[in-house]
Amino acid sequence: TVNNTGTLGGTGTATGAITVASGGTIAPGSPIAPGTLTTSAAVTFNTSSSFTVRLNGIVAGEFDVLSGTGIIALGSGANLNLTLGYAPSVGDTFTVVTTTGSRTGTFFNAPNSGDIVTANYLSTDYNFSVNYIGNSVVIAVVPEPGSILAVSGLALGGVRWVRRRRAAKVQA
Repeated sequence: TVNNTGTLGGTGTATGAITVASGGTIAPGSPIAPGTLTTSAAVTFNTSSSFTVRLNGIVAGEFDVLSGTGIIALGSGANLNLTLGYAPSVGDTFTVVTTTGSRTGTFFNAPNSGDIVTANYLSTDYNFSVNYIGNSVVIAVVPEPGSILAVSGLALGGVRWVRRRRAAKVQA
């Protein structure tokens, strides 16, 4: 059991069932170096527990992973926390939870596939879409909603300009 204010971290394989109590955290790797924590039994996240993932890059070994062979139960009250060690690009994708057993539940702060979790690197916020795909949790960097609107606005402005120009040529 990972008790209140306790953290289970590191790399390698943990044997036996793991319960993350309220206030407890699973954080694979170390505070500065990502890693993969593998479990050979069930992992259960209780309400107000946390799963903290460090992302230092997109190559395997540059980001944290919780990998299992049993059930990984996220419950509905565990939080997903992201820590950035680099400036990610839109489209960067990470499988941060995977099991050959089953994955149940969702994170409290991202209860639906496509929900956004934000992380900061050097005073810049980055948005991550959280996706529940089969027995895995996959996160991907997505553009800021404001930048999508700005690009859409520019595209619409361009379409209007072309239409006005064509209309002017037809009248001439």
